[in-house]
Amino acid sequence: MAERFRIGRVFLAGDAAHVHPPTGGQGMNTGILDAYNLGWKLAGQTLLDSYETERRTVAAAVLKVSDYLLRLYAPGHAEAHQRG
Repeated sequence: MAERFRIGRVFLAGDAAHVHPPTGGQGMNTGILDAYNLGWKLAGQTLLDSYETERRTVAAAVLKVSDYLLRLYAPGHAEAHQRG
C-alpha cells in the first residue's frame, strides 16, 4: 500500500495505491471504489481532502484480510478457502 494516496494535485487509486494478492479477491473492487470515491469528489477541493483518509482505511482493511488468507493459503491450510 502506498504511503500516501494524495500529494497536491496527484491522486493514486487502484493498483497504483494498493496491490492485493488474489487470495482476498477484492483488488479490482477496491480499485473501482477508489475511482468512484475520487470521481464524485472532483466537484470541490474540500471534498478531495477526505479522499486519502477514506480510501487508505478501506485499502488497509482489505489488505489485512487478503494477507491473512495468503498466509493460510501458501502453506496449504484448508480454512484459506472458506469465506464468511
